[in-house]
Amino acid sequence: YVNHISWNYIDESLKHNGNFLREVASINPDMLAMFDVTAKDDLSIVSEAVSRDGRALQYASERLKNNDIIVSISIASTGEALQYASHRLRGDLEIVTAAIETYPLALEFANFNLQDDEELVTKAIARDPRTVQFISKRLLHDEKFLKNCIEVNPDTEKSIKEVLNKFSGVEHRLEQVRVLHGVTYINDSKSTNVHSSLNALSVIFIVSPPPIFFSIIG
Repeated sequence: YVNHISWNYIDESLKHNGNFLREVASINPDMLAMFDVTAKDDLSIVSEAVSRDGRALQYASERLKNNDIIVSISIASTGEALQYASHRLRGDLEIVTAAIETYPLALEFANFNLQDDEELVTKAIARDPRTVQFISKRLLHDEKFLKNCIEVNPDTEKSIKEVLNKFSGVEHRLEQVRVLHGVTYINDSKSTNVHSSLNALSVIFIVSPPPIFFSIIG
């Protein structure tokens, strides 16, 4: 067994031996951090490491962090590995979908366009309601979408409440104006019809039941 301490006593010739490095990587993936630049860019060595622990992707070369095969192997081990993938692959729907299958909170590491993807976000929330904290602001203030998420996973209601309490809202959309004498005033003037107004009220009541909230609806 080779670790960070014993590595200092390994013969230098072995540190450049591909077969030896592959064996070490398969046993202790974190050792990839100690390998030289050439080894970190070696497909077979890196694949051994990430197949054992996907988080070892953080030690791979930038080229391999952008390699579809290596990243796919990594997230098959753990979706957490998505955070170490290239920007391109963090925006790849297939890659990100696979990541949230094993680790729904990997949505945090997805590119913005996927955090704004209703279908993908719904899948993530269905698996873990805490992912609501990583969705786009547009979806976070989309009353119809939030209601749908609660229907898919009722536990989402608590997470939505926690997240909404941290945001004042976007302008004119569930925007907290002020708190006066225990009453919180909400500007939701973008609700211009009965349907959108009812949706807005339903989301407000998720955060806190009446009579705490007063909604200004245009």
